[in-house]
Amino acid sequence: MPPWLYLGLLAPVLIVCGLLAGCCIRGAAWICRARNASWRRALAVGVLLQLLGAAVYLGLVWAPSAPAPLLIGLLALMLAVFVTAFMAVRWAARATWGRSLAVVGVYAAINGAMGIGYSLALRRTVYDTYHLLYSNGMEPTLGAGDRFMADRTLFPGRWDIAVFRLPSEPNQVVVKRLVGLPGETVELRAGEVYVNGRLAPKPAALSWLSYDSTPLSFLGRGSLCRGGEGSPMTLGPDEFYVLGDKKGSNDSRYWSDPGAGGHQAGAVARGMIIGTARVIYSPPGRRRLLR
Repeated sequence: MPPWLYLGLLAPVLIVCGLLAGCCIRGAAWICRARNASWRRALAVGVLLQLLGAAVYLGLVWAPSAPAPLLIGLLALMLAVFVTAFMAVRWAARATWGRSLAVVGVYAAINGAMGIGYSLALRRTVYDTYHLLYSNGMEPTLGAGDRFMADRTLFPGRWDIAVFRLPSEPNQVVVKRLVGLPGETVELRAGEVYVNGRLAPKPAALSWLSYDSTPLSFLGRGSLCRGGEGSPMTLGPDEFYVLGDKKGSNDSRYWSDPGAGGHQAGAVARGMIIGTARVIYSPPGRRRLLR
């Protein structure tokens, strides 16, 4: 999915969710016997509440790295949103204070259940979010503490940052830059990547990248650098070669354990790839789109 589509899709998604929220409000009003609630008011309030909810959500995403005074401001904003939501629902339901409070409670339960289901569905099909607890060998592009979003609809191409399950430990998710595609022969020479004997040009934004092809010694395995100079690595029909941006990253060059399904050591199978890292959304000073 192209980066500009994320913002383009946000407004219609909020509107659709708002209309669903309006239906929830109308249903909650009916359950609580606030029979004077109108569809028009309920739908309008539903859209309003979704916009307020999106604002609070963005605030919560930003909160982990915000200074204390702003955190207090965020709590005040959340309280204001709750009061606004209550007054809006009371207006839509045309009910007494007590019955309006019951409508808010029923609406929150219905909308919360729908939101959880919607979020789980999206995270399995469209996107996923991750928090790097340690560097993972991708500095300075991705560092410890970064929170980023992975696009599940976009399969990574060459030079993209792939999010995948580690071949030797499928329960562990890692990120590396994808440089070798299925069927290609990859070799590192003088810091550059050569594919099938030809230089693979890097995008201008990645001109600073340089890959070390010095073999490293491992206990019981001797010196190893798959794809290093003089030791090209040929990938299978559904295998990929990945490298970290940081010098000394543990990646395809140095993995020793073969992956499941008979894939060679150092390769990432197609079925292990989750998606493409696209956006760092926290901390604030690190927010940006990723190549």
